[in-house]
Amino acid sequence: MSFLRFPPFRRAGLILGLMLAAAYVTVALLGPNGVSALVKQREELDALERDNANLQKIRDELRENVKALESDKETQELEARGKLGKVKRNEKVIKVDPVPAEPLGPPADPQQ
Repeated sequence: MSFLRFPPFRRAGLILGLMLAAAYVTVALLGPNGVSALVKQREELDALERDNANLQKIRDELRENVKALESDKETQELEARGKLGKVKRNEKVIKVDPVPAEPLGPPADPQQ
């Protein structure tokens, strides 16, 4: 059956239906909830999954530190001494000032 054999009102209805379907598909793919939004959401999901993995790693490290502090006397002593700034007898402490981020003076001239 040929398209031209349809009555004119039916042909117009088919053309209108196809145009509406094409418009719907275009809006669905290119609109605010289309392919670009899907790609953006996928990128955000990947970033959140990476952040989650990093946080789980930090959590696991902290749990290990807590276990060590609960069970190991030497770790407890080191932590307490570090927090309180205490030293044992005959123990020497060397304090180092932090290095400034930028040089204090002008750069040295290598030609002199």
